[in-house]
Amino acid sequence: MQGFVPGRSRNSSMQPIFEEIWFRFGEAEKEAKLLGQALAYFKSRAPAESAPEWKYLAVGGIASGMEKVYSGIEKTLQIIANDLDGPPPISGEGWHRRLLDRMALVVEGRRPAVLAPASVEKLEVLLGFRHRERNTYTAGLAEGRMLEIADGIADAMNAVRADLTRFERAMTATPGDTQRSEK
Repeated sequence: MQGFVPGRSRNSSMQPIFEEIWFRFGEAEKEAKLLGQALAYFKSRAPAESAPEWKYLAVGGIASGMEKVYSGIEKTLQIIANDLDGPPPISGEGWHRRLLDRMALVVEGRRPAVLAPASVEKLEVLLGFRHRERNTYTAGLAEGRMLEIADGIADAMNAVRADLTRFERAMTATPGDTQRSEK
């Protein structure tokens, strides 16, 4: 891991930051779990339900849940950007995308990369959907594409959880723990 030295490159106490990171990510995980249950319910009932009002509520609810999950992940990443990176990329056009890009990079002398490239790819899909959900009427959402993206949320959450765990190990390792923190 080039540019990052465990023990030297971190704040004196990382515990409060990681408590906040895990709390925020835990909120996103709760939302993702409820979303998974709602998806299963929707899929089991959709063929029998023909009322457009039911479909409107179900699609709108699932889309909103997906938006909330991604926003929770983004809030988790913002904690890292704000507390460890210096000036955050949280302003101007495209800052959401810049935040993802930044989390995939080593910040010289401060931290290792937070997200693996595969995680960034999964999150890019959710970011794109969130933008569409926020800027489209519920009736205009493509149900099939929405369900396809929603089916990938559990995988994205697992990937981000693994990345955050790896990141925490690297940030809290002592100088002699370098081999262990890179696993």
